[in-house]
Amino acid sequence: MIQPFDPAGQINQINTDIRNACGSEILRRDSNMSELPIPGDNTPSPATSDYLANYAEMLVGLEMVDSPPEEAFDKYTRLVARTLAAPVALVSVVEEGKDRQYFKSSFGLKGIWALQRQTPLSHSFCQFVKRDNRPLIVTNAPKDARICDNMAIPDLGVRAYLGVPFHDRNGHAMGALCAIDSNPRDWTQDDIDTITDLAACVTDQVCLRMALRLSNNW
Repeated sequence: MIQPFDPAGQINQINTDIRNACGSEILRRDSNMSELPIPGDNTPSPATSDYLANYAEMLVGLEMVDSPPEEAFDKYTRLVARTLAAPVALVSVVEEGKDRQYFKSSFGLKGIWALQRQTPLSHSFCQFVKRDNRPLIVTNAPKDARICDNMAIPDLGVRAYLGVPFHDRNGHAMGALCAIDSNPRDWTQDDIDTITDLAACVTDQVCLRMALRLSNNW
């Protein structure tokens, strides 16, 4: 069980941990939902077969799917769990062509889903974060008309969800860094700001991998 987060006693250490994990100064990203992209606003469409094939090849080349867990990403799920006092945190890579979300990193996930490190998209909230390229904030999933029929609710026990997209070097959303709670929860602005900063760090890791592969003629 994760102990409740005490802002007064731990905020300085948390800020230090985040700076160290990112390895560089965090760039603040506006989390105002009204200013984020919406479907149809020049966002890339994942519908074409060429896109899906190229995307799948890129994910394998970057070792973002079907690959072992790595500390480069595990540190972010640990920080999300600690700072948001969330029982579960994931770096979820959404792959529509294979009807799955793959967990490059997970914290607190249990059972068959932890062993398989993936679920079908019928059990994914993160697919909507990637599709819309914007945060998804869910306080009580069974009562939320957007996702109340998602199978993650009965099968994974998801009640509250906070997910923010991470991106490739071209700015295309790849999936979500997310926090999950098994109880209804009102996410605070501090929660949203913190996970947005950490999702930017995940993006930095992805972009670094892409740059290294390009430099090696990948």
